Amino acid sequence: MHMPFQLFFQPKIDTQTNHLIGHEILLRNKSSQPVFPDTHFHSIIASKETHADFLHWFKKELLRLLATYSQHVFAINFYPEQLLYAETLDLLEELIDYRDVLIIEITEDIFSPSDRARENWLLMQIKKIDQMGFHVALDDVDSGQNSLERAASYAPYLNRIKFSYIKCLHDGVKPQTIFRFIEAWKDFTRENQLDFVIEGIENEQTSRQLKQMGLFLQQGYFFGKPSRQIKAKI
Repeated sequence: MHMPFQLFFQPKIDTQTNHLIGHEILLRNKSSQPVFPDTHFHSIIASKETHADFLHWFKKELLRLLATYSQHVFAINFYPEQLLYAETLDLLEELIDYRDVLIIEITEDIFSPSDRARENWLLMQIKKIDQMGFHVALDDVDSGQNSLERAASYAPYLNRIKFSYIKCLHDGVKPQTIFRFIEAWKDFTRENQLDFVIEGIENEQTSRQLKQMGLFLQQGYFFGKPSRQIKAKI
């Protein structure tokens, strides 16, 4: 099955040392102005068969990437509903030799948290990924269903959480309020011994404010827009 997609990359930076610490892999369409193919991708993962086709394509692209950039660390995103398919865990089993350079990011979703059976299954799948030796991140905490409750239940199997500053701004939240939320999540990560990445950083002032809070792991347009190019350093 032909997949009309391409992979883009956005750097992650340790601003304390000013070193590149990895790239997030982002799925994009092949339009003249590439964007995440939201509707198309959700139609793909709604079907076991088309999702399996997507994973086959993605595996080939990822292995080609890892062969070329063997010393780089990459984060790959999965929607929680993708973890409901056995093929997703099968893929990770096939990639287990690359577990030291792959971070598995669990994105937010829109399903009701009242579906306890589904939530328990997701937790079991995340535990399996952790047991394989992959680093696991919970993406966009405070968005969708990636709430404090979910973060707390997943925490034993996580290595990091990510908070989107720009998403909160787009939701109309004032910067001073966003920083209070960030401070609370910082306490959570310290208590659970997790790394804390702030993404959606678009200017030096925001980056500097976060550094003053002791939050050095950052990502956003200020450091580099998503592109087809992989940076060797910043």
